[in-house]
Amino acid sequence: MAAKKQASSERVGTIHGLVADIIETEPKFETAIEAVLGDRLQNVVVGSQNDSLKAIEYLKSSGGGRAPSSPNPPAPFRPSLS
Repeated sequence: MAAKKQASSERVGTIHGLVADIIETEPKFETAIEAVLGDRLQNVVVGSQNDSLKAIEYLKSSGGGRAPSSPNPPAPFRPSLS
C-alpha cells in the first residue's frame, strides 16, 4: 500500500487538497470568504509549481479532465478584529 501511495505521489506530486477544505474561519466570516474567493475555493493546492505541472500532465495522460491549481499552501488567515 505504501509503495502505491509513493508511486502516486511521484506521478502527481504533493497535493494538499481544495482551497475550500483547507481554509478555516469563524462562521460569521464564511459568507465574506465565499464572496471574495468564489470559484477559487475549488482550486487544488499543491506543494510547488512543479507538482502542479506533474498533476496537469497526469490529468492529460489519464483523460482526467481539468483542475485549477495553486502552488504552496496558503498561510493561515487570521482576520484582524481591531
